[in-house]
Amino acid sequence: MVDEAKLGEDDQQQELQGRDALKDTALAMARQATQHIYVFSQDLDHFIYDTPYFVEACSELARSHRRSEILVLLRDSSKVVTQGHKLVLLGQRLSSSIHFRKPIEEYDDHNEAFMVVDDIGYLYRQQSDRFEGEANFSNRLKARDLGDFFREVWERSQPDPQLRRLQI
Repeated sequence: MVDEAKLGEDDQQQELQGRDALKDTALAMARQATQHIYVFSQDLDHFIYDTPYFVEACSELARSHRRSEILVLLRDSSKVVTQGHKLVLLGQRLSSSIHFRKPIEEYDDHNEAFMVVDDIGYLYRQQSDRFEGEANFSNRLKARDLGDFFREVWERSQPDPQLRRLQI
């Protein structure tokens, strides 16, 4: 059961089917984060990352210590701009810990979506438009690989001008 899985301890790959499974797993991981959360997303999936509980977990992490961070790579911010998003609003208030960037065009063919927590656990969807994926609360190798890819893209990305306007 996702609620009982412990970050850094439970090394069992979980196959996830449906929005609720994705949302519950992301929340369980975020609540256990102690250092960072990295999110690579097409449109910052509202059903996963725009829930009050997920945003509360991110808020607690961001306020826990000055080196904690939540980094989000967001390919298409149009839905976030038009519909609003609780995580973006939180990022406006906690701008020293929560950052958003848009990947450069070179990464447009990457249709996956994932979240990495503390380079220990991950939630991964090969197709960002499908409500299925996998997660593991303690697979440092895969989490580190996804984290390395995330940091590579992050370093080559720029702040999204649409989100910058939102934050004024």
